[in-house]
Amino acid sequence: MLQEHKENPTIIYIHCQAGIDRTGELSGAYMLTYLSKSLEDVTKISNDIAGGEISKYSLNALKWYNLLLSLL
Repeated sequence: MLQEHKENPTIIYIHCQAGIDRTGELSGAYMLTYLSKSLEDVTKISNDIAGGEISKYSLNALKWYNLLLSLL
């Protein structure tokens, strides 16, 4: 499980060379799993950072992943 380090935060850099939303998908999955963010929070954060909406394919993947997490 992720441990918070308030004094020395960990910065994780994720980049998709193709630029087809895999970065948003991966970071969204991380936030859902380890930061206990909701799907709504994740999509808002991703949209704010990217300056536009996450692709429908990546959003669908995050929805399925969120459903899987709710079943575990």
